[in-house]
Amino acid sequence: MSFEKLKLAYVSPLPPEKSGISFYSKELIPYLSEYYDITLVVEQEEVESSISEKFRVIKYNEFLKTFKDFDRILCQFGNSPFHKHMLYMIEEVPCVVVLHDVFLSNLINWAHHTGYYPNILFEEAYYSHGWSALLEMKKDLGNFIMKYPLNARVINNSIGVIVHSKHAFDIIKDFYAQVNEEKFRIIPQIRRVENFTDNNEEVKGFLISSFGYITPLKKPDIIIKGFALSKVSKLPNVRLCFIGESSPPSYSEELLKLAKSLNIKDKVSITGFVDEETYREYLRNSSICIQLRSNSKGETSRAVLDIMASKKPLIVNSHGSFKEIPKDACLMLTEDPSPEDVACAIDKLYEDSKLRSEISERAYKYIREFHAPEKVAKEYFEAIEEFYNNSTLSEFLDK
Repeated sequence: MSFEKLKLAYVSPLPPEKSGISFYSKELIPYLSEYYDITLVVEQEEVESSISEKFRVIKYNEFLKTFKDFDRILCQFGNSPFHKHMLYMIEEVPCVVVLHDVFLSNLINWAHHTGYYPNILFEEAYYSHGWSALLEMKKDLGNFIMKYPLNARVINNSIGVIVHSKHAFDIIKDFYAQVNEEKFRIIPQIRRVENFTDNNEEVKGFLISSFGYITPLKKPDIIIKGFALSKVSKLPNVRLCFIGESSPPSYSEELLKLAKSLNIKDKVSITGFVDEETYREYLRNSSICIQLRSNSKGETSRAVLDIMASKKPLIVNSHGSFKEIPKDACLMLTEDPSPEDVACAIDKLYEDSKLRSEISERAYKYIREFHAPEKVAKEYFEAIEEFYNNSTLSEFLDK
């Protein structure tokens, strides 16, 4: 672009960190650099050379001393220890926050109990949700972490907040009596479409895949039980694979025991964490993908977008941000599907190659239209500029 670019500090984990947000940032940064002169701010020892060779990278401690040198600051905030330093930063440095997870309670609980940020759990419970929440925390910490987002300080100290779905914004409005809607923007996650060739099922078999961290919230047990009930599980060269690591680590063993009890152990596998190249290879070779979710906290599934962008037929349940996927661009199950529902969906897509193709094409078109990198980067630029132009907090950055 011909105009002189403003200096943007971009605060985020980056590859090789095992964070979905790090790979999200890797994809977004080149397109956002069309609008800004970007400096990357990290709290990690190493940054992938493909990034560090193209962009200036500085450590977080250096940034704290020089943040007033930047015209704009953008912070990618998530609910994991990869973002621990941002809890301090948000109190000192006005910035635009991208809230990938509406709930920050796991991060804050970790920071409190590890001593990284002593007493933050008590402080945030009271600040975000009042005395009643503090009392609930004392009675049942586990339930408290699941129930309350603990994000009010991050929102209030930001210049503006970007979320990735209407579902995420609705959760915020449900928790707080007064929400300044002008301080929020809904911008879809960035995703570039892939031109994968069709999987040769006769040669490689029929692979049913599920991607991302494996937790009980993603109903992998229902997927395994459904696969066991399906007709296709009895056929040769049909496999079910979970691509990702489980949390807790022992959970993968439980799932493999379940598969064994259902007499499908030889057809079910769990890869553990894989690098980006291997991840993409599994996408390329998948015939059907299935992603289920429960108890959503406002997050947007990057795996779902990857699947749709790769022109693969997708099965999801009607929960959280999944509800915003066009119904003709996936096979949508009920919010709480049974194993029988999953089995029927798998068999339906296996038996109907035309339906698989139609769903895949519509999903691909949807990603190309609403999640295109150029479109998303422009929306970022417009939102950041509007936030800064309208916010009094940005005055703290004046030279």
